[in-house]
Amino acid sequence: MGIAICRSFAVFKAAQDVMVGRNEALLQTTAAELAVEHPETKFTPIAADIFSEANIERLYSSLGASPAVLVKNAGYMPVPKPFIDMNLDDWWAGFQINVYGSVNVTLTYLRHRAAQPFLNSPGVVITLNTIAAYGYDLPNPSSLPFSRHLNSQVLLFIPFHWRRVVGLANV
Repeated sequence: MGIAICRSFAVFKAAQDVMVGRNEALLQTTAAELAVEHPETKFTPIAADIFSEANIERLYSSLGASPAVLVKNAGYMPVPKPFIDMNLDDWWAGFQINVYGSVNVTLTYLRHRAAQPFLNSPGVVITLNTIAAYGYDLPNPSSLPFSRHLNSQVLLFIPFHWRRVVGLANV
């Protein structure tokens, strides 16, 4: 899905598309392929773990100007099992990535943008979510629906406390 998102921004002539993920080799290959398809867009692949504050700080520091749009697509689904059979560490990893990681990326983005008063527009944050976040009637759901629901609620909270965000979309 991340490749399709990058491609759609390039189709609409985005000047730059910063691609972030944990697999550097895959990012490099994908960026090279997209650059051939869309030579007018600069694709910048950056390897980072969203759970790492240092990685995300490094990511935004390396960019200079803050991106106008942040699209968050990362997520983790622990192995689906009946709750009683769940591995607690795997279950908790869903919250660490789906909530903490998402908040880490969003908070650092908003701080990076706020530190650049010359920007003439607020940022836009788009978070791709799952239908599982809105209904828990799933067999063996793991922590995915709960962590993604919590993530969506955090996004609803942000505009009440920081008005420089034009849009927060939970898709």
